[in-house]
Amino acid sequence: MLNRKLGIYYSQPGQKQSRSNKRTSCFYHGRSMLGTFQPGDYLHPQPVALAALRPGDVVLYHNLNLLGEKEQVVHRVLYLTENGLITQGDNNPQEDSTLVNEEMLIGKVSCFERKGKRFRVYNGRLGLIQFRTSFLLKWINSWVFRLVRFLLGWFYRWLRISGWIKRYWKPKIQKVLLFNGKEPLVKYAHQGKTVAIWHLNQKRWFCKKPFDLVIKEPKFNEYQEGKITFELINSMLKSKRRQT
Repeated sequence: MLNRKLGIYYSQPGQKQSRSNKRTSCFYHGRSMLGTFQPGDYLHPQPVALAALRPGDVVLYHNLNLLGEKEQVVHRVLYLTENGLITQGDNNPQEDSTLVNEEMLIGKVSCFERKGKRFRVYNGRLGLIQFRTSFLLKWINSWVFRLVRFLLGWFYRWLRISGWIKRYWKPKIQKVLLFNGKEPLVKYAHQGKTVAIWHLNQKRWFCKKPFDLVIKEPKFNEYQEGKITFELINSMLKSKRRQT
């Protein structure tokens, strides 16, 4: 079974793994190591002793999923402890909760193949630099995206309040007063499509973007005081005549 939060791999058909030879080439699937690997990359792990590993090494190991089934996972070593390895996927926000011991370890991934070409996997100190750099870039990108979204939102609100767009963009908007049962509502249409709805009794107003830049939100007290425009009454009468 494929758990997409982890890097899970499948050996080539007919390829068996023995205790004496733990070298098992396999394909990468999942999202936990995206950026370092891509789905479909063919990984080449090499047998290695647990004591010979260093922080930053990319390792392939066995793990049990939530169903108790054995699966293969490839993650990067962060720390070495007396009880095992603390690992984490390059694309995961948190460390793995399971310690990797000698029995779980399959090997260290030193290279992989992609579209017929072989690439090196950065391990050790270079691997840690790559890991921390990728996290820093993701953090910067997330904050840049938030800042850009905030500035664009502020600019859009300024355009809506200032009414500056109305000077240059004047779409033809038709207002139609309808009765949905006992509830009156006003529809604003542009080229046969509804772009805004005014629910009079419920005091609700909805307008699609970017038409909210040119359609001013009506005041609900205008309806309560009986100030319905002649245009709406005329459109209502025309609609009733068509129905009759």
